[in-house]
Amino acid sequence: MVWDSDKQKIGKVCCDCSGLISWATGIARNSQNYHDTALEVQPIATIANAPIGVAVWRKGHIGIYIGNGEYIAEDGSAYGCRINKLCNTNFTHWLKLIDIDYSGQEDTEMVEKLKIIVNGKEYFVDRILKDGTNYIKIRDLADAFGYTVSNNGSIPVLTKK
Repeated sequence: MVWDSDKQKIGKVCCDCSGLISWATGIARNSQNYHDTALEVQPIATIANAPIGVAVWRKGHIGIYIGNGEYIAEDGSAYGCRINKLCNTNFTHWLKLIDIDYSGQEDTEMVEKLKIIVNGKEYFVDRILKDGTNYIKIRDLADAFGYTVSNNGSIPVLTKK
């Protein structure tokens, strides 16, 4: 059984979302099996605490988180394999897959752009994720709140603009 739109792909190399991950890991599973065998299952709202390389999942679909609010997946025959923003999807969970070695990532640092809204105005700041903790540069926050930052020795001094 093949969708009419996919008949021209018969005999060519192609895969679905779980097939992409199965190809990379060498272990064939469907998206539900990846969920059921995951070492850890967390709500997608906590993706900021996840290491790069975890799976992003919803019933019937799976992809891989690549950082900066993006994932890569086979998103159906209309789109193929692509990078997309998580905010454009309805993933419900992120998963640490049993087939992926996440060791060595505990001490890694990831920097990504984060939008914050202060008094109705949008600002983009660098968010640094290190060891499961989020950090935002004081200069970025000071700018959003209308302050300048200087130093008194090693002590940051914020002054209203």
